[in-house]
Amino acid sequence: MTPTTETTLRFTGDYSVITVWLLAFGLAAAMWFLYRRELKFVSSRWGWLPAALRSSAVFLLVLALSGPVMRRESIQRQLGRVVLAVDTSASMKLEDDGSDARLLRAEKILLSGTTPLLKKLTETQDVELVLLRGQQTQRVWWQRQKGKDTSGDIPTKFEVQADAPITNLDNALRDALGPVTPGTALVVLTDGQHNGPGSPEEFASAMKQANTPVFTVGFGTEVPPPDLSVLNVITAESVFTEENLQGRILISDSLPSGTPAQVKITSAGKTLWQQNFTGEGKGERRFDFNFSVKELPPAAAKERDKTLRLLNDAGSQS
Repeated sequence: MTPTTETTLRFTGDYSVITVWLLAFGLAAAMWFLYRRELKFVSSRWGWLPAALRSSAVFLLVLALSGPVMRRESIQRQLGRVVLAVDTSASMKLEDDGSDARLLRAEKILLSGTTPLLKKLTETQDVELVLLRGQQTQRVWWQRQKGKDTSGDIPTKFEVQADAPITNLDNALRDALGPVTPGTALVVLTDGQHNGPGSPEEFASAMKQANTPVFTVGFGTEVPPPDLSVLNVITAESVFTEENLQGRILISDSLPSGTPAQVKITSAGKTLWQQNFTGEGKGERRFDFNFSVKELPPAAAKERDKTLRLLNDAGSQS
């Protein structure tokens, strides 16, 4: 873009500018008055020049006390790049304290109003709007170079449902950013904690090294909703048909204290193991399970090859 140049005169001395200028003019005038009497003895038409030079020298010497500085600035302006990444995981359809769903609130922030925020950003930045769809990203809209490169009109809604199975705050964000260039900033609108592959900490470190700022806009509440969720199931990869299958289920418990609940393992509608408990609302809990492999119902013919594996050395299936 065309650079703009500005030249300014500043005074950085220890004395008042007005005082210094008045003193400079006064002493210069006094010097002229003292030496102008010599002009009557000089017949040359340039006789006044020595007096003028002496007065000018005094004026400049005194003026130096004000610390005059001539500053010339040339500014080359370049549009920055802002990537707006909106989380569309299933939890973004939740409502908080009777308000709109979280995804709808994000949509209103960016796309609603006489002059939407998305439109305001394009006045000074290259802007890209991206939706986080689990492991994938969906580039909805962009405008670059003051509209010379754009995907079309600014959207009025996201046109998607909050149904992504996970919230990925690493790989999906890397894909949303693409090649990072100087002047890039990332804005993430999300309600969730990272629960997919990758490491948000490593992603944040990479953004720091690239001098790319990341701004987060949070939705939801710091108090988790009353709920149960399975964090992990730890068990053996294979087991003999004559043995028992043992393992551990890790559950996140945010239920109100005393709420009755149940965890169970089923196959083809048959309950193989279950345990009743009461909620405590204290986070992670562990339940150890143990049931006989013989209790597993037979798999359908078309699924048998996927669920059973023949162990030749044992002569049995697992």
